[in-house]
Amino acid sequence: MTGPDPGEVFYMTGHPSDHCPYFPVKMGGLNSRGEYEYIVFSQPLKHPTMVLARDLHKFEQKYQQEVYLFLEKYGFLSPIAALNTRLHFENATQCAQINRYYDQMQL
Repeated sequence: MTGPDPGEVFYMTGHPSDHCPYFPVKMGGLNSRGEYEYIVFSQPLKHPTMVLARDLHKFEQKYQQEVYLFLEKYGFLSPIAALNTRLHFENATQCAQINRYYDQMQL
């Protein structure tokens, strides 16, 4: 979903108070179809920052170190920006809630 200002994206996690605009700060790894393999989103204060990848295993093997160095170089991992936490990679598909009722609906 597009954010209120040019270049912003709304990323919804399902929490009602999580309507924050994110800006794409880095994209990389073009695949054979010309699509990016990952995109890095953040907010103006550089926290929170998230990385979305098409293929988790490919990202871990080919791009994770590159992204980590980018985030460190440009201050996304600073103690002030990240509240003294370090980067943590998580498979968000495990967090997705599935409602089978809607899967069975025919429109």
